Amino acid sequence: MYYIKLFDRFHNALDEIHEFSNLTYTKRLNGVGKCSFKVPLGHPKTTSDNYTKTNHVEVYKDDNLVWGGYIVQLDFDYPSLTVGAYGYLD
Repeated sequence: MYYIKLFDRFHNALDEIHEFSNLTYTKRLNGVGKCSFKVPLGHPKTTSDNYTKTNHVEVYKDDNLVWGGYIVQLDFDYPSLTVGAYGYLD
């Protein structure tokens, strides 16, 4: 089961979300991976504190970190917010 952890730009924990859809992520060797997902706008965890550009996103599958990066794009498309992120440079 997938879930997402959100952090501020200093990597202080903000929230953990389980209510999302259309999760996609890629990893690239010597490049920048990407991630995107949708969250419902009406959900109590969909706040400007959680979803701000430069906040950090970590994707977990069965309690294993599978992707990490920072938010670069927020698209409001009622009734959803689409979040786009770039991976950390390793």
